Amino acid sequence: MAVDLVAVPVKPPVLYGKSGIVQKADGRANYYISFTRMDVSGTVTLKGEKLSVDGMAWFEHGD
Repeated sequence: MAVDLVAVPVKPPVLYGKSGIVQKADGRANYYISFTRMDVSGTVTLKGEKLSVDGMAWFEHGD
């Protein structure tokens, strides 16, 4: 299996907390961002067959 995709944001990123920094109760913090709408296109290869795909995606990441 192989995945080869390109994702292009359609809307600006959403930053949570203050400028993307989310404070935790124990004094620590993390960075949290979402891209709530992205155009996606590319190929997915399954059992040697390469398939063209396109659609919409959502990306979230907290660190």
